[in-house]
Amino acid sequence: MTYPQSTRNETAETDNARTENAPAGTGKVRTRRERASTGNATDAYATRTASLPRASPPAPAPPLPPALPAVPSRLTRTALVAGPLALVAYGAIRLLSERGVPSAGWTAGHLAMLAGVLLFVPVMLHLYRAAPARRRVPAVVALVVGLLGLLATAAQAAIDLVAGLMANDRPAMVEIFQQVKSVPGVEPVVYGIVPPLFFLGLIALTGLAAAPARTRVLTVGAMVLGAVLMAVNLDFLSLGGLCLLLALAPFLLRDRAGALPRTH
Repeated sequence: MTYPQSTRNETAETDNARTENAPAGTGKVRTRRERASTGNATDAYATRTASLPRASPPAPAPPLPPALPAVPSRLTRTALVAGPLALVAYGAIRLLSERGVPSAGWTAGHLAMLAGVLLFVPVMLHLYRAAPARRRVPAVVALVVGLLGLLATAAQAAIDLVAGLMANDRPAMVEIFQQVKSVPGVEPVVYGIVPPLFFLGLIALTGLAAAPARTRVLTVGAMVLGAVLMAVNLDFLSLGGLCLLLALAPFLLRDRAGALPRTH
């Protein structure tokens, strides 16, 4: 059926009017006026958003302070003083008593030496714990080396002590020493290259422990001086022991004066 031209025009105008009056979002095709209105609203929102102050990014968290070495225990504080003083006592007894013969002085001196050396076990463990984490590997090596030398030195003191107790005179004591040294491996391990490792490990641990740079220089210097004095001449044992006491003093006093700061 064919409609007249006027009827078709009226139908088109009616559809246009419905399209203009249809609300947005109903699936109808939007008119040019609606599209322009939506674009203006979007531009206005973008302008308001851009004008708002932007929140600054959160500040990074400050780095955590490095952990400080633990405060020395009562045993460690005692060992830090008693160990060097026992070596001082051994040196003094040795100077005041008859040398190389079984006597009360020989026994007392070697008892002091044995006690002093063994007291350095907690000292070395404390120095190891005082080392920063980034120095932990060399600290482990220094601890192992130092303990090996310490055990050899303690064995030497124990052999000398037993020989003095068993012998009645110097020739008998010398004979006991010869019998002990004839055992394979005893002479190089107990009387040779291993005992000096005690001081080598102790010096290394002192240098690796956490302390201000100036304090570290003083402690290591005093430790080296004490070791050299004892190695050069046994008559300097007491002076060497005092140097060790001076070197370990900062680690003894840190729980009173405050923790020693770590350095990088």
